[in-house]
Amino acid sequence: MSDSGATGFLALVMFSDQGWGGPLLRGAVVTLEISLCSYLFGALLGLLGAWAKLSGSRLTWWVAEVYTTIVRAIPALLLVILLFYTGTTLLNEAIAWFGWRGVVNLSGFAAVVFSLGFIKGAYMRAGSGNLDSGISGVSA
Repeated sequence: MSDSGATGFLALVMFSDQGWGGPLLRGAVVTLEISLCSYLFGALLGLLGAWAKLSGSRLTWWVAEVYTTIVRAIPALLLVILLFYTGTTLLNEAIAWFGWRGVVNLSGFAAVVFSLGFIKGAYMRAGSGNLDSGISGVSA
C-alpha cells in the first residue's frame, strides 16, 4: 500500500469537515444504545417467558410455548423487517381495539429495539431442561 493511500484513508476517518470520524462515532454510539436497550427488553421478555413456563399454569405455559416456537421458527431478519414496518400499525390497531382513538407513532429506534428485544426474549427464556441442568450442575 502506498503512503498516499494510507494518508487518504486517514483523511477520510478524521474528525474534520472532510472526514467521516464524527458520523462513524455517532453510528457506533447508536449501535451500542440499540444493543443495550434491546438486550434489556429481551431479558425482561425472557424472564416473563421463564416465569410462564415454570408457573404451573397451563394457559401461561401455552402462551410462552407458542411465543418461543413461532419466534424461533421465523428467520430473525424476516421478523425484524416485519416488526419494524408493521409494528406501529399493529400497535395502533391494538389500541383502537381497546377503544382509544389516538394514533401512536414509534420512532425507528423504538421499533428496532422492540423487534430485536422480542426476538432475544424468545431465546432467553429458560425451559425445564435448563432448570434440571442447573440443579444437577451440568452445563446445557
